[in-house]
Amino acid sequence: MKEYYQKIVAALQHGEAFVQALVCNHSGSTPRTSGAKMAVFRDGAIAGTIGGGMVEKRSMDAAMHLFGTENARLLIFNLTGKDVAESDMICGGRMEILLAHVAPDADTLGFYTTALEMVSEGQGITLITDLGPVSGNGAHTFSGPLRRWILRDGKHVAGPSCLPEALLALARDRCRRPFGAAVLPVEEKDLWDAAPYVLIEDVCVPGTVYFIGAGHVAQEAAALAASVGFRTVIMDDRRDFANSIRFPAADRVVLLPSFDGCFGPEAIDKDSYLIIVTRGHLNDKIALAQALDTQAGYVGMIGSRSKRDAIYQALLGQGYGREDIGRVHCPIGLPIGADTPREIAVSIVGELINERARKRLK
Repeated sequence: MKEYYQKIVAALQHGEAFVQALVCNHSGSTPRTSGAKMAVFRDGAIAGTIGGGMVEKRSMDAAMHLFGTENARLLIFNLTGKDVAESDMICGGRMEILLAHVAPDADTLGFYTTALEMVSEGQGITLITDLGPVSGNGAHTFSGPLRRWILRDGKHVAGPSCLPEALLALARDRCRRPFGAAVLPVEEKDLWDAAPYVLIEDVCVPGTVYFIGAGHVAQEAAALAASVGFRTVIMDDRRDFANSIRFPAADRVVLLPSFDGCFGPEAIDKDSYLIIVTRGHLNDKIALAQALDTQAGYVGMIGSRSKRDAIYQALLGQGYGREDIGRVHCPIGLPIGADTPREIAVSIVGELINERARKRLK
């Protein structure tokens, strides 16, 4: 998500328009789910993906007709019968793709710059787009011009100040839990002068992974975690290890005075993943005890079963319960026979991806 917004902000800064293709509804088996997005540029280049294959190709072709129009259009793909036969994917579902033209004006640049800043800080946001009324060109074409707002925790933070209460209530109701994106009619039309249809998009930050320890495994795993969309924070008490040269893709690198109190200033919550990979048993025990005092959604510790059992016994002796210990993933990672630091990183990040997907399905 962060990389996507970085690319479109860079394009807008250079005065380049694009068309956003967004999966706003899906059912059954589809290559991507609601909320997936892709930017299509005038030269045919793209940022992001909505699944590849026939769906993406037809969406790109249709996007080319929207440049300069300030319009939006809804495409519907039924991935059965002929559509499946013509594609390179085995699917059996239905996808709705909203194409929306994005012009490189100052207001739009400010809007997406704010979105990038908030996503980079790990904040989940809701984007609202006024699509304009349905035009006379077809039931799935909207005439614009498009207006956009950003909400954070149900409160307006960016976009025109005239955000109708009816739309705000609709967005709050829709975003009580993560849902991706949807094109919706605003039923109370007398309270909404501009358009009967809006796009409401739930931009979920996929969680922050804290690596407690900055050794070889953390170096490999942090880069991989960042590449699949996680925010990453590196924590270590060694200056030669905790630095941006070793971790160029990390969102933050924290040089600790010691592992004692390492989570004190951090906003650890259910969307936080704590990966304990320090250089020794004592530091692992110190970090794990503090991890168990947080509300982190995932706690993992690297190490052998004998190391694990020794640390668990020590923590039980300090007053932690079996339920606390039961939160810990150790040995960490998926059981794929990993050996090298890079293989172990694949195992760890694979488990993180699985945990993230499981949370989304709740």
